[in-house]
Amino acid sequence: MDDSIRFVAVADMEGNLIAHKAKPGLATYLDISDTKMTLKHSVAAWKSRMNHYDKIGAGLYTLAVYEKLRRVTVPLKSGNLLLATFGNEGGQQQIIDKVLNEVLYHDYTKS
Repeated sequence: MDDSIRFVAVADMEGNLIAHKAKPGLATYLDISDTKMTLKHSVAAWKSRMNHYDKIGAGLYTLAVYEKLRRVTVPLKSGNLLLATFGNEGGQQQIIDKVLNEVLYHDYTKS
């Protein structure tokens, strides 16, 4: 989808890892144990946001910015969550647009 994407994971709404893939040849910052913990936290945060959907509408995505990377969390139509990390080199909005277009519209050409 985009060469800047470092890692993707899908978790169910209990925070259980369903699938994941890292960019080949690139070392990840978190090991699988830390990744699973991050997924649990991400799901808990997403569930808390869901309490306000009736007032502000459904969440489309969240973006967390760290010194070494950025992570976007996107709800999937299946009810699961997608987490994707990418570098801070620039073009973040284009990457997010590609992810959203693929996940929401299944058309990565819309970015």
